[in-house]
Amino acid sequence: MLYDFRGFPEALYRVRYPAPGSRALADRVRELVQAAGLGEVRSDPERGLDHGAWSPLVHFLPEADVPVLQLSLAEGMHPAELYALGKALAPLRTEGVWIVGSGGAVHNLGTVQWMSEQVPDWATIFDEWTRENVLAWNTRDLFDYWRMAPHGVQAHPSEEHFLPLFVPMGAGDALRRAEIAHQGFMHGSLSMLSVAFR
Repeated sequence: MLYDFRGFPEALYRVRYPAPGSRALADRVRELVQAAGLGEVRSDPERGLDHGAWSPLVHFLPEADVPVLQLSLAEGMHPAELYALGKALAPLRTEGVWIVGSGGAVHNLGTVQWMSEQVPDWATIFDEWTRENVLAWNTRDLFDYWRMAPHGVQAHPSEEHFLPLFVPMGAGDALRRAEIAHQGFMHGSLSMLSVAFR
């Protein structure tokens, strides 16, 4: 477990999510990525799950009895490269593996209002733009969201919370069917938009 955040309620630092890993799955991921020519894959069996993995999993797999393998996204990867990574991992979908991207459709901690339910217009506009473009499978504009989307830079001053979207989206490329599993906001501007790729 990695608690890679600060200033949050103490209860979050007491969360335990002891999901097992899987060397076989790690080997399969390495095989698929290298077969696609996407570069070297290194593993770190000592690294714990960070909050990008355990914070959603604790809600929809609370028993922590399913093997979990967390992928780190290399710094500087373009959305198209992450989409290609998802396409390379797509065979896992038929092998009983979920491919989950955890982040946030709007994630600007500088604009969060912890005690407010009032969503600023710019956050709603970007969230809706994201929803519409994912459902339309408009990868051209999504890959260039900082320039193409209204309020793209304000919604994501840094990209690490938006980029995970492209891995499961790429894994769903063969069918290109997306559906909204959940849409809403917390603490003012934090989007909880969730998309399922079928």
